[in-house]
Amino acid sequence: MGKTEPYADKYAQLTALDEYHKIYREEYAFAYAKAISEGKSEEYADIYGEKYGSALFDIKGRYGISDDEELLDHAIEKVEEEMMDWEIKHTHDL
Repeated sequence: MGKTEPYADKYAQLTALDEYHKIYREEYAFAYAKAISEGKSEEYADIYGEKYGSALFDIKGRYGISDDEELLDHAIEKVEEEMMDWEIKHTHDL
């Protein structure tokens, strides 16, 4: 379906667990694949996927807002900032 192998693998893993909403699985897999394509570790990619999936699911799934680009962009920026902090802490063993 035009998705990368990391995306497809992670989406399939999450689907097999049968615990997550489709929106969460899609967003998690997207973020996971993005991190892997940028050369990040699997640990980083999983944490990024969790944060990204949760943030976007809260907006799209729980609140039914999928067309508010400003709100979505803000949520993504917040996740990106959290991941920069995470990376700094883990790079410098803080």
